[in-house]
Amino acid sequence: NRISEVRSQIEEQQKNNEQIISRAKLSILEEQKEKIGLSINKGQGITLFLDDSPGGKRDLSVEGDESLVQAADLRDIVNFLRTSGADAISINQQRIIASSSISAVGASILVNNFHLTPPFVINAVADPDFIFQRFQENSVLSDLKSRVQKLQMPLTLKREEQVVLPAFSGNIQFHFLKSKA
Repeated sequence: NRISEVRSQIEEQQKNNEQIISRAKLSILEEQKEKIGLSINKGQGITLFLDDSPGGKRDLSVEGDESLVQAADLRDIVNFLRTSGADAISINQQRIIASSSISAVGASILVNNFHLTPPFVINAVADPDFIFQRFQENSVLSDLKSRVQKLQMPLTLKREEQVVLPAFSGNIQFHFLKSKA
């Protein structure tokens, strides 16, 4: 009778342990999804607003028109934010992940293969004080800053108590992935 009772207690404890382990695994999975951009991320951060020069005409323009925001400008901003410790970044509600592409086709800008039009609103979950401090450095985004000043392109950086970034919604393709069979 005592052995049967102990076995029941062991089975019950094993079930409890399995539930605890399952919750821990689920917690780890959610944490990893947030880190790689597959879930909504929110927190303190910044909003950077960038637009074409008032005289710039995107529909009549050719690639490389200095009065327009270029794909390279957006890549530079994303790289600046990443090196400044941003946890998550989005451009016009397109979540930027490690495999995101920011490219141009003529005067059109594609982010994650979605056509984006100005103005560009870049949000980042990050330490806003550190971002502002780094943004003031002369060497940071110097080409963009000089064009902004010369061509009167709107550029603003604002602290946010709460930014909400969407989950990545594009296709994730794996290259050079090998299965262990």
